[in-house]
Amino acid sequence: MLLTTCSYIPLEIPLALGIPARRLIAKPAGPQADPYLPRDFCPYARGVLSQVSADEASRAHLGVAVAGSCDAMRRVYDALRHYAPGIRSYYLDVPRTQDQDAVSYYAGVLRSFARELAAGYPGAPPEKEWPERLRQAAEELNFLRRALLTAYPTAEPVPNSSGSGEKPLRACATVTEWVELCLALNEALALPGPSRPHRLQAVEAVLRQRTAPAALRGPAVLLTGSFLLDATVPAAIEATGFSIAAVDSCLGWRSLKVMLPEAEGDIFSRLAAAYLRKPPCPRLLVREARRRWLDALLFTEGKAAKVDGVVYFVPKFCDHGYYESVDVKDRLSEYGLPFLLLEGEYGAGLTAQTRTRLAAFRELLEERRRAQGALEAKEE
Repeated sequence: MLLTTCSYIPLEIPLALGIPARRLIAKPAGPQADPYLPRDFCPYARGVLSQVSADEASRAHLGVAVAGSCDAMRRVYDALRHYAPGIRSYYLDVPRTQDQDAVSYYAGVLRSFARELAAGYPGAPPEKEWPERLRQAAEELNFLRRALLTAYPTAEPVPNSSGSGEKPLRACATVTEWVELCLALNEALALPGPSRPHRLQAVEAVLRQRTAPAALRGPAVLLTGSFLLDATVPAAIEATGFSIAAVDSCLGWRSLKVMLPEAEGDIFSRLAAAYLRKPPCPRLLVREARRRWLDALLFTEGKAAKVDGVVYFVPKFCDHGYYESVDVKDRLSEYGLPFLLLEGEYGAGLTAQTRTRLAAFRELLEERRRAQGALEAKEE
């Protein structure tokens, strides 16, 4: 089993080598992290170290691919390498730009990563088979990601989403339900051996266990930030009476809008380009590209707002999130869109403080709607 710590690490590589893999969605940190990382530290970094250290029995079969996404994650890699030698740890230096030099460099990083992985797994295929194996893995992940995008509650049609002849997922009624599907797909990827239909069936089982809730029609918000730790934040937003127009996070569209196109050329270069040029996260030093992506989520072409406001979630001590939140808030002020900054650790959506702040934000948005409606009526 290989666990990855960042959405910029292609799962296509371990899957092509026959290694079950999934994104590590950490849980709240346990005492295992305390000897190695300070308490006032990124909750995700602490959660990763705690989770992979907790199960002594599985260490011999566990690998962790750590992206050098920030200083906190570099410390996690150092701690794993020095204090958990039974766990196979891999380090990937993910560039912070999207230009061709960055793509070429990251292609080399991914190729070295594949060779390291294959060297540790006796069942890995020979290198000459990797291009075809990677193409098949990319095709499967493309299909599964499209299936989730079409299941989004307010999804627009996704191009080429119905060419497989397989039954698509039913649309979710709420974003909370949809986030649960994303988490279920992540778990399904780690199932050893099943084919694409079986992975999709595992995801559909989550839907069958639920009674579809009523669709939400409250003020529409964009949920964005550096990354979401768990599903409690969107659940709290919807429970407060909002509808979520889009989720821009590692659990949302930034991880799903990675489609490897059919093309000729080196497969690692194509993978590097597809991942580095997916919708950027706050860590990347591509400010204009990040602005264009957020503008596409916020506005129509005529700059009319698609949403009533923005909720920006930052895990505590995440420098990338704090830095970008200032830029996003300033940008929104140009258009008069309200902005709410939430911060917290795992389970932040369950706290009374978060729900109280969300309730106050909803009152603000509703008051703006009433004032705008009164102004339009007066002008008529």
